[in-house]
Amino acid sequence: DVVWNELQNLYEARFKQSEIITRAIYDTEGNLLRTTRYYSQENLPINILTKIKKKYAGKTVFGVTELSTEDEVSYHVTLQDETTWYIIKADNYGNIELTQKYKKA
Repeated sequence: DVVWNELQNLYEARFKQSEIITRAIYDTEGNLLRTTRYYSQENLPINILTKIKKKYAGKTVFGVTELSTEDEVSYHVTLQDETTWYIIKADNYGNIELTQKYKKA
């Protein structure tokens, strides 16, 4: 079940496949510009998951947002513990960095 939306000079397709929610953006010529996928840690590449679990031991993965363009794929992983949210950015090579950190209310 694909839901299409027309945006300003763009088209968006939204769908769910195997528990992965996907947004795909196309130009007016039908060329895929970017995709955004939302999923759990099970779909994260193993090299990235392993590094995150090692560096942030004791934190649990809340969710993953994968951003893909023609040139790049990046992963924005939300981790949590009892008091804090952590946003980690990773690339295909397994490089990870903490980009944001928030105290829970």
